[in-house]
Amino acid sequence: MPSLYGFGYNGFGQISSDVERDCVTSPLCITSQTKRKVLTSSHTWSSSIYSYDEKLLRRGLTNNLGRELTKENISSKCIQSILNFDNHGYGILQDNGEFVLQFEPERSEIFTKRHVGSVAKDSNGFYLVADDVLLHCNNILESPIIMRPMFSSHKVRNVSCGNCHSLLSTHNGNVFSWGIGSHGQLGHGDMETLKQPQLIDALGGVCIKRVGAGGWHSAALADTDDLYVWGWNQSGQTGFQAPVGICTNSTEALKMENSTKDSNAIGVVLNPTLLELEMCADSNSFVSIIDVSCGVRHTAAVTSCGTLITWGWARYGQICHSCCKPDTDIPTDSVHCEAHLPQTVMWFKTHGLYVTGVVCGPWNTFVTTSDYG
Repeated sequence: MPSLYGFGYNGFGQISSDVERDCVTSPLCITSQTKRKVLTSSHTWSSSIYSYDEKLLRRGLTNNLGRELTKENISSKCIQSILNFDNHGYGILQDNGEFVLQFEPERSEIFTKRHVGSVAKDSNGFYLVADDVLLHCNNILESPIIMRPMFSSHKVRNVSCGNCHSLLSTHNGNVFSWGIGSHGQLGHGDMETLKQPQLIDALGGVCIKRVGAGGWHSAALADTDDLYVWGWNQSGQTGFQAPVGICTNSTEALKMENSTKDSNAIGVVLNPTLLELEMCADSNSFVSIIDVSCGVRHTAAVTSCGTLITWGWARYGQICHSCCKPDTDIPTDSVHCEAHLPQTVMWFKTHGLYVTGVVCGPWNTFVTTSDYG
């Protein structure tokens, strides 16, 4: 049976209320906790929402024991994705393209006139890709919700939002970015801020099918299953040895060989760069990536072989590397806070589990699996 596992930050009980420490250091089966098949989930730094059977379950700051959220006429079996607005409420994208906003306790809004294909939450509102058009609400507290079209000259495929930047991919495989570029997360070779989406020229000629925005880094998955990454790399969240692609506080780019000469340097990868992960065990080729997700300072990817590869910051066990299990008695500058390069999470292999998908919360990771065979 498909199962959902979580590991990493658990300070508000968003993974499990049975774990006393603020981190879950090994994958914990959320499916067995709910005693139901968990289908979809959405995560903020303080709470998680899980869908199962005919209900939604919220865990975290509001109630770490879990509180059921019910909405009439919505079956969790039809839920494609969830937006978690913490105490303000949640949004549900259903398989039929209907998007429902539920603001607790009584206010709700339903978008049915257009087919919604992708949703993403930003700092104050959210984006919808409806009938291939990007729509934005910049304030979820507005009543009624006002969706403003933007970027109508291109057919948008999907959208993703980081802490202060956004990415979108179009149906013809182009990638656009906008927002704050202070850590190179926009991928334009500089650290400038953009108010409107701008084409990432460095990905020209590469057909991108999916994008992922982390805290201050970015990832793009090509239709060839190649993975491109860029942005802040102080914790190795781009997958390269940190720091790579150095910029000083004065935003002047330095060559990599000079990186250790400036104590104020920040690791930044300014342009999208192909990340070649480990070789397949049964061939001489690099692994193919079928899914990728970015946390604030870590990244996780699923391979076509059903394995999970993670890298970046490990403070709360969110990358699940055996070399960096967190300990509350270890100071924060110890091994688990260093940058960690891409590595297969062997726990799933040793437990006979085939990884099918991954979603990163800010400081945690959630993985869907099935049994081999």
